[in-house]
Amino acid sequence: MLRRKLWRTAGIYKVQFISMILLIALGVGVFVGFNAEWVTIKVDTESFFDNCGFADYRIIDTEGISSADVDKIRDLDSVSGVSRFLSVNADVKGTSDQLALTVSESEHTSGFVLMEGEEYDRWDEEGFWLMDKYAELNNISIGDKLTVTFEDMEFTGTVRGLIESAEYLICVRDESQVMPDFNTYGYVFATPAMLRNVIEKRIREEEPDIDDDVMSIAVKEVYDEVFPQINVNSSLDKEEIQAAVDKALGRTLLILSKDENVSYSQSRGEMNEGKTMGSILPVLFLAIAILTMITTMNRITISEKTQIGTLKALGFRDKRILRHYTSYAVVISLIGSVLGMVIGYLFCKVIMSQDGMMGTYFVMPDWTVRIPVWIWVIVAVIIELTILVGYLSVRDLLKGTAAESLRPYTPTNSNEDEP
Repeated sequence: MLRRKLWRTAGIYKVQFISMILLIALGVGVFVGFNAEWVTIKVDTESFFDNCGFADYRIIDTEGISSADVDKIRDLDSVSGVSRFLSVNADVKGTSDQLALTVSESEHTSGFVLMEGEEYDRWDEEGFWLMDKYAELNNISIGDKLTVTFEDMEFTGTVRGLIESAEYLICVRDESQVMPDFNTYGYVFATPAMLRNVIEKRIREEEPDIDDDVMSIAVKEVYDEVFPQINVNSSLDKEEIQAAVDKALGRTLLILSKDENVSYSQSRGEMNEGKTMGSILPVLFLAIAILTMITTMNRITISEKTQIGTLKALGFRDKRILRHYTSYAVVISLIGSVLGMVIGYLFCKVIMSQDGMMGTYFVMPDWTVRIPVWIWVIVAVIIELTILVGYLSVRDLLKGTAAESLRPYTPTNSNEDEP
């Protein structure tokens, strides 16, 4: 009987019930959506950074980095990875496009994730590993020939694989470009062997009669001058790595931490923005939902005061009646929370997907939505809180005998003058 009464009362107060369900759904949805978003950014980008050996520090010397400098940095304590690194904007021959032509001496530091094709071979003199999104939008396939030019050097090779690199998680041409344009700009990794081959070719064009021994020395000198930085993985903080590098190299160089890299800093910025939104907006929706529930539950119990007295007269215990009216809050909370979790998941999925909003900004291989256990725990607490509010809203109004409940409701005026 009370079950049928539950749905009959819900029909009478459907506007209020729907309002509370929607407010709870919005609150839970915003909470789940934004928190799942920043957790997803954190987990997926950190995994990407680890898989690519994203550098902790970038040591800059525009005059060039020698192999001896690399050896000195590698010998430092707490340094786990070292790679000379070159990245320049090169023109794609036959088009107006540009690619960030990149050479990293070690694929384990500032490398990439292979999406399709052959494994990276640093000794391959004709191999390119091209950004998959640029390749897709420009109809470039594995095995195609590609030529890029930088200043007076021309790099011609075959696309061996399609890749994604954490160094270019946010792939923009320069500071003037706000949003990536993958149709006209991407990145391509060439090998150290290709770079040496191009340098040797240029020297031979300038000095056709050069001796082989002299050529070897000249290539090494130019090769060392080409690299403007060393990328380093280290557990040291910035002050410690700065002191250690200055001592090892005998000169002071500019060192940039990963926090000063656009791919890392912008991804952390998106993460912090989601965390802030996920902690503020849900409170507003849930506060309004709770106030609405208090008002509605009070209105229901007051308007049904005569029915409550009748139920008591028929032998229904106060606990049974209290459970019945609390069940309104249970139904509202469960429906609203389940709907909110679905909304939150879909919201996060729309944002955090390769074809979604963040996919126009980030380029990374894993877009798995992450909803950690603590989010489910907090949603469970929200459900319990709204049920408790519903319970407390009707508890005092259900006290008293059947005769008292059958009397018309008289509001209490706390401001009445004492006789």
